[in-house]
Amino acid sequence: MSDSPSSPVFVGRQPILNHQFDLVGYELLFRDGGQNRAVIDDDCKATAQVISAAFGQTLMCNVLGEYRGFINVNAAFLNSEMVELLPKDKVVLEILEHVEPTPEFIQRCRAVQAAGFTLALDDFCEFDPKWIPLLKIVDIIKIPLLPEVEAQLPALLSHIVPYRAKRLAERVETQQQAQACLELGFTLFQGYFFSRPEVLRAQRLDVSRLRVLELLSLLAVEAETSALERVFKEVPSLAMNLLRMTNSVAAGFSHPIRSVRHAITALGRHQLRRWLQLLLYLEQENMAVGSPLFRTVAARARLMELLAMQSHPKLSEEAFLCGLLSMASTLFTAPMAQILAAMPYLSPSIRQALLNQSGPLYPFLEIAEVIEQERHDRLGISFPVLQKYGFQLTRVAKAQAEALAWSHAIGRMADDLADDEDR
Repeated sequence: MSDSPSSPVFVGRQPILNHQFDLVGYELLFRDGGQNRAVIDDDCKATAQVISAAFGQTLMCNVLGEYRGFINVNAAFLNSEMVELLPKDKVVLEILEHVEPTPEFIQRCRAVQAAGFTLALDDFCEFDPKWIPLLKIVDIIKIPLLPEVEAQLPALLSHIVPYRAKRLAERVETQQQAQACLELGFTLFQGYFFSRPEVLRAQRLDVSRLRVLELLSLLAVEAETSALERVFKEVPSLAMNLLRMTNSVAAGFSHPIRSVRHAITALGRHQLRRWLQLLLYLEQENMAVGSPLFRTVAARARLMELLAMQSHPKLSEEAFLCGLLSMASTLFTAPMAQILAAMPYLSPSIRQALLNQSGPLYPFLEIAEVIEQERHDRLGISFPVLQKYGFQLTRVAKAQAEALAWSHAIGRMADDLADDEDR
């Protein structure tokens, strides 16, 4: 099947959270796969085409779900009729810091805002009186925690106290930064701390996590059901979760599951393996179900699986698990080698990819990381690998959109299960 001649669209997605660290939106960076770079500053019309294509084809239901998308816009785009292509209830327009706040531009901002759009001022790093007219009307002010900005953050904030705009701290990378910003009155947060936690210290894996890893190892060698049943029975909370999940409407069973063995058999090895892989991330004390980090790692794993299915279908299951485990060292605050040591039956291909950045699975991991981290200018480094395995840009872009949609759906399911437990 031939690919569409139109340029593929890649979407960079970074979570935005509120003061309770609940997910409220994503910053979206669009990349035209033909150019491998943002085109907002170069060509207003091309930007509109990329954004409208992304919203029309994948974004509304798949990438954003019920959350809002923050997108960068320049003066030319905001002044054009193209802005009307965007759904006002789903987007926040981030005004880039290099715009000139002329009276005409301020008037246009008021008109766009009156039409129902939410406005944010991006990268507010230093105060200049010329910004006052814009500060008076924007809904959100984004302040990046660059070293030079952090050094004078209280003074910078004093200039925006009179205005109603919410404060969003971006580039938050540590727990200390998050706490300090909370105390300074920030109510929105964005940064790698929330989607890629720092490793604070190495520690031993707790018992429940080790047992999940043990179950995954047993599944990898196609162990007898009795061996799986034994582990579940030794961890009552794990067995209860298995029974609850298997009995859920989502599992599609018409009658109750009344035993651990019955649950294992009814669910099937494939679904059991997938559930346990995701459970590694849902069982963390510092991680809520359906959280931004859960969605990030789920999207990465699914993208790797889809990439493998395009070229080496027999590697797709390993690719998914490799993606899940690729963020384990930060999640579990333990070295990757220690985590993998608890999985003695793990395939050599996964070990090679995670420990040595080599082997047949590493190309999929590298591509997923490049796309996820929004370093699209580096995609050219990976394209020889893509070509080697017969990939094309449009297919990779389609796989990414499907992976983001899948991670959102899984996140919603996890949230629903958590709500059921609370009730």
